[in-house]
Amino acid sequence: VSSLTAGLLLSMPIVVPVLEWVAQSPRAHGLNLSQALMWSTNWYDLLGIVCPQPFGDLQILGAVHLPLVATRPVYQPYVQSCFLGPIFVTAAIWGFTDKTWRWRHLTLLVLFCILILCLGEFTPVTPWMMQVMPALTMFRYPIKWIFFFLAGIILAAARGANAFSNSWVTNVGRWTAISVWIGFLLLAIPL
Repeated sequence: VSSLTAGLLLSMPIVVPVLEWVAQSPRAHGLNLSQALMWSTNWYDLLGIVCPQPFGDLQILGAVHLPLVATRPVYQPYVQSCFLGPIFVTAAIWGFTDKTWRWRHLTLLVLFCILILCLGEFTPVTPWMMQVMPALTMFRYPIKWIFFFLAGIILAAARGANAFSNSWVTNVGRWTAISVWIGFLLLAIPL
């Protein structure tokens, strides 16, 4: 702890000019809402967490259905690196249905709140928060917050993997996972 404190104190003179630059930045006083919310998470980003390229390669400029996928001004789907895949999602379902995990309800609540914030302009919550507290526009591009959503899913998946390795997966967990994947299959059949 003392070496970490000494390192922080030694690096402080480097931070002083940055404090002056931040004070002069237009971002320090809030940005235009349309600019701050431009990269809000859309349905394709959320689906991309579970399914790799669920509707073909729509990530390419010139794709016929690209405007349906990219709801942003430059029509580029932003985050392909959010992909966790079906195994992680299944393990997360098992983790959330593990009744011995005391933090599951709190983790679900935090994940829900973060998801609402990630949706940005697609819900009234994030624009309202940024209008009430303009300094929040410094943290522009709500899709960046999806990192915390993914971290919560990974935490639940670790709990689910632990439950699986110790044969603690409940019947509720099994049937919930089966139902989710049957739902995905039924959605994919017409496509």
